[in-house]
Amino acid sequence: TEGKRAVVIGAGFIGVELAASLAKAGVQVTVLEVMPYIWSRFLDERLATHIQKVCEEQGVRFRTSVQPTAITGNGRAEGVTLATGETLPADIVCIGVGILPNVELAQAAGLAVDGGVVVDEYLQTSDPHIYAAGDCSGPADIVHVAIQQGELAARIAAAPVLSDAKAAHAEEKAALQSELSAAKAAHAEEKAALERFRHHDLANWRKIEVGEVRGLKL
Repeated sequence: TEGKRAVVIGAGFIGVELAASLAKAGVQVTVLEVMPYIWSRFLDERLATHIQKVCEEQGVRFRTSVQPTAITGNGRAEGVTLATGETLPADIVCIGVGILPNVELAQAAGLAVDGGVVVDEYLQTSDPHIYAAGDCSGPADIVHVAIQQGELAARIAAAPVLSDAKAAHAEEKAALQSELSAAKAAHAEEKAALERFRHHDLANWRKIEVGEVRGLKL
């Protein structure tokens, strides 16, 4: 039936939540993940596998360690082809593969790079005249924090130009810490949950956490 078969490329937070929502709507969903297990960037294999099983109980299918190479169809999606040559039929194709920082320009400029452009607590790079903000500066951050980072980096960089008073520059730097802390505070609960994923034993996690996932996320 049209619109009843979906392939989700990428098994991160967005991909898994989308897949679960589609399954609830009666869509046959297959999630493709290039890594050996889902959520490999922030969970160990045991807990990730348990999350996968919870989703599978709700009808979501997973294919891990696979590499999609093409979306096929004539004017609309009809399937997803894998590196093995296999094609999975699909009326709906969703892509949630995340991002990688584009650091080529920073490297060409001689800036320190380590999983992203290296910055200090004031978003200043290894070159004191260059600032970096958002997803390019280290691990990908949540969107509204990235926006604030850009605004504050501009204010900090401009402060010495707009005023000769060193106090003005210091004030802008202090504002960075205050405002970024306030923005990230909204996500403290999510970060704490990830820590519980890492430290709770599986029995306790199943009792305490799976109810939350089923109730709020899936």
